[in-house]
Amino acid sequence: MGKRSTILLLVLFFGGLGALWWARTADLPTAAERQDMAGRVLPGLMRVEPGEIARIEVEDPSGEGALVALERRGPEGWQVVEPIEAMADARRVEVLVNNLRELRKAAEAGEVTGDPSRFGLEPPARLVRLYRAGDDEPVATLALGDELERLRYVQPEGGPVTLADTLRVEPDSVDPDEWRERGLFDIYSYDVKSIDVTGPDRRLGVALEGGRWRVVEPFRAPANAEAVNGLLADLAELEAVAGPEGFAAEDVGDLSEFGLDPPRATITLVPAGLTGSDAPQTAHLGGSPEGRDDVLYARREGQDDVLLVRARGVADVGSDPRAIRSRKVVDSRPEEVVALRIEADGVEYRLAKGPAGWNVVSPDEGTADAVDVSTLLETITTLESAEFFPSDQVTGSGLDEPTATFDLWVSESGGVPETPFAFESDRPADVSLAIGRYDAGTKLVYGQLGGDEGTVLALPETARRAIPEGPLALRDRTVVRQDPRAVRRVEMDRAGRSLALERPATDAAGPGAATAWQVVEPKPAAADRLAATMLVDALARLRAERVVASEAGDPSTYGLDDPAARVSWEADSGEESRTTLVVGGSVPDRQGERYARLEGRPGVFTVGPKLLALLSAEFRDRRILGFAPDQADRLVVRGDGAELAFEKSEGAWRPEGGGGSWPTGYDEAKVEATIAALSTLTADRIVQDDGPMPEGSALEPPAREVEVRIQTVEGEQSATIRLGARLGESRFAAMGDGGPGAAFLVPAEPFDLPMPAPGGGEGLPEDPFERSGGGPDLE
Repeated sequence: MGKRSTILLLVLFFGGLGALWWARTADLPTAAERQDMAGRVLPGLMRVEPGEIARIEVEDPSGEGALVALERRGPEGWQVVEPIEAMADARRVEVLVNNLRELRKAAEAGEVTGDPSRFGLEPPARLVRLYRAGDDEPVATLALGDELERLRYVQPEGGPVTLADTLRVEPDSVDPDEWRERGLFDIYSYDVKSIDVTGPDRRLGVALEGGRWRVVEPFRAPANAEAVNGLLADLAELEAVAGPEGFAAEDVGDLSEFGLDPPRATITLVPAGLTGSDAPQTAHLGGSPEGRDDVLYARREGQDDVLLVRARGVADVGSDPRAIRSRKVVDSRPEEVVALRIEADGVEYRLAKGPAGWNVVSPDEGTADAVDVSTLLETITTLESAEFFPSDQVTGSGLDEPTATFDLWVSESGGVPETPFAFESDRPADVSLAIGRYDAGTKLVYGQLGGDEGTVLALPETARRAIPEGPLALRDRTVVRQDPRAVRRVEMDRAGRSLALERPATDAAGPGAATAWQVVEPKPAAADRLAATMLVDALARLRAERVVASEAGDPSTYGLDDPAARVSWEADSGEESRTTLVVGGSVPDRQGERYARLEGRPGVFTVGPKLLALLSAEFRDRRILGFAPDQADRLVVRGDGAELAFEKSEGAWRPEGGGGSWPTGYDEAKVEATIAALSTLTADRIVQDDGPMPEGSALEPPAREVEVRIQTVEGEQSATIRLGARLGESRFAAMGDGGPGAAFLVPAEPFDLPMPAPGGGEGLPEDPFERSGGGPDLE
């Protein structure tokens, strides 16, 4: 390549770069932009942002020459400035601007030729002009002609006639009322974060705090979300009534004739900014036209035109703030509370939540009971007031000297605090609640929220349950923390009767630990699996009903010098440990509670009905007999010197020997019922483990003796049960033919077995088991 060719190529290269630079700096459209512009009616608007359009004129060039002019007010507002001064419907105006900017020629139209008058464009039906801020000349002008079904003839200034979508060039009215904003508020109901209402004899402030609506003026209280949302819906839809009547007056100098100076109510809505500006919007409500209670005069802040709006839903807004409050006393959730202060019976309780949970700060520092604190907070946060009484109408509420006061602080971050709340800080409580007198007649408790001293609440009597009792209330009530699987021996002494349960150490923590328990004292026997497991679980996770004293003091004060029960258990969790629970006297005025303590540890507490029921339970396996009913083939009943025998033959029961008639009181169903009762015979209670039969039990000799024979894979087996006197719904019973041994109580009704009357008569005694002298005292 020669030198001349090289120079030529360089000139072409740099020339191309220069041309490209010039095209860019001259803002020439690209090929893609030119193709897009070719289909637009107003291609000049392609590089004009909608927000740059500051004025719009819509003119009727006919003889009357009517014209409507609109000007932008701020980033989102529009104002009708000719022929009247009034707020414009910003949404309609913005829609027109965007439609004109994107207006395209109809695909089927092409370029229309011919005299423009044929298409209604000379003169046009309308002229639409768009201006930038500060410009005297329009950035775009569009003439609108005749309509052709869904299309309309249009012609940009200096451009050709074409067809465009009719809907894209509307609205085109020169009636200023068609452009006016009819609504008092340009806002969506879901995009409001506060409502403020002021006026003569009315005051209401509602704010969205932490995702919940709260009344903040004239008092502080949870708001009824449904009522707030209903009010917002009414306000968002509040607009001038249909037709010209809705625009009552323009350029008003004296607002008093419309009841707007002063207004009956001034309403300010503050948007959350989700759908537009967060600038507050204010409107004023005035009086009603004479003879019209269904409508009100209204005015937007900053406007001098007066609208006529429907009164329904807004006429009395703010006049009764109680109507919008929630019946809930506290709208925080229990898990949101991080600090709690209670004053009751002269004691101040302070509790704070930290990363490790709740702690009592005063009256004495210590771990708080998580269950009690959770229950207390659940009680407080679910309280609802049945009524709201004006304070001056309630006497004897007891709120001048409340029974208790509760102050709650809620997490500001929404999570668990890294450090416990500092009560020394100046931060006021988020909720303050006073509890007053309990009205036994109505079963209501008077209450009052801090910041709402003008209202008395009618709370349910459950509010009293949140009041702590004694300086040790809310302290951790977990007395023992052990793994139940590590417990291997339990010893009990109840009313002079001793019992010991044990399970092999090899099974203590194994998967079958709950089933391995055995009674080892006073006489080896199988243990009741469920009763033993429930007792061990309760002892290993022992919780007091209440903490009574931090020191035991005089044991006789609590009946601990002569205990009702003593329970010791041994656990093997790395090293042996022995714990002993001593149960003392009954707690006055608390049915089912007894005082208790742990040997070797300070403090006295109470235990409740559940544990006491377990301590009095029967831990020996109460099953006496167990077999399948179809294994039985012979039943014998003896008593009163007589014997009745029944046998099963070919699957049916009949009197033994065949051919005999059924004795009085017996049939096949009676025999089958007796066999069924024997097959699952379980003691209601074990009376004794060994020794002579209890006096008065009618077991020596027995009132009845029942023998059953069964066939098993091991061969023929028989069992005999002796039945004695009745005690309530039970009967005394013992196994075997006689002699000392265990005695127990069994259900009476299945074993009401009659015998023939002496001398062969058919009469039966009312209770064939009855014996003079009654049964023994089992207590």
